[in-house]
Amino acid sequence: MATFYIAIADKENWSKGYGSETTEFMLKYSFDIIDLHPVQLHVAVKNEKGVKAYLKNGFKIEGELREAMFQNGIYYNFYIMRILENEYEEILKQKQ
Repeated sequence: MATFYIAIADKENWSKGYGSETTEFMLKYSFDIIDLHPVQLHVAVKNEKGVKAYLKNGFKIEGELREAMFQNGIYYNFYIMRILENEYEEILKQKQ
């Protein structure tokens, strides 16, 4: 199993598809090259664009980590998202 995280700190690079593209590359490498099973990530619930990108790439929300991060005086919840190899293969078929 692999757990990964993407951070695009520079707001000028948000909404350009970099997160989706990186996720696609990571999944291809994880499943096709090094044969991992499954791939998991944690993403802030408030990161709606990130959640959307992960769902688009076949991840499913499996749970929520409550108050998982404290930043600037606020606690943030995170989703636990995972994708299995057969789900990845199904996404690839849909993209063809």
